[in-house]
Amino acid sequence: MIKDKIKCIVIAGEEYTGIAKVLKEFSHIQTEQFSMAKKFTDHITKHSYEILIANADLLGGNLFFLQQIKNRPAIIIISSNKNLAQDGYEYNISGFLSLPLNEEKLFNALQKAQEEVARKKTERLLSNNSTHQFLFIRAEYKLMKISFDDILYIEGLKDYSKIYTKLTSNKAIITLQNLKSFEEKLSSEDFIRVHRSYIVSLSKIDIIHKNSILIGKTEIPVSDGFRNHLHSIIAKYL
Repeated sequence: MIKDKIKCIVIAGEEYTGIAKVLKEFSHIQTEQFSMAKKFTDHITKHSYEILIANADLLGGNLFFLQQIKNRPAIIIISSNKNLAQDGYEYNISGFLSLPLNEEKLFNALQKAQEEVARKKTERLLSNNSTHQFLFIRAEYKLMKISFDDILYIEGLKDYSKIYTKLTSNKAIITLQNLKSFEEKLSSEDFIRVHRSYIVSLSKIDIIHKNSILIGKTEIPVSDGFRNHLHSIIAKYL
């Protein structure tokens, strides 16, 4: 069976030799490689890719560069700083690899990234063929239908989430689905992630402070990793 080609962009230094060796095992992945930060950032803000492999040490030693990427690919981060693994959680990265490069771990991360790419393609096809504005969730041993317009915000707590709606603003609907699953199902035009633990409805935001937002009387934190993206979205309505 012929697989669709997957576009991959790589920014790496001397470890690219090992990366290229592993990528040869994935003949359907087409790769562009950069070694200079400026050329890379200029390029990726203008073009779309499905997989990104980035040595964060070449990009300021942090993950702030991910805020510049509009159509978020599956992301594999490489760094000598193991603390970035925790920061990567906020950006929903597919994998984190510490230097020196472990080729077996990179292979596994690429397999996971492929699965993410395939899942996103399937969800886009389903979304394009559907006009529904609701989802079903499993809660309290039953399936519950929730309209997108009713959702105020969603709070993620490890492997489950609390959904707050206009109809149940004082009592959350608890479901065994993680926050990432909702981020993939909800429209990016109407919902935005503002913290590793929160997705909010843009239309339900009442006040925006420097480090938080208010929806009604509820204060929701805005973390550094998502602040710029939030303000870029809000700027469209100024």
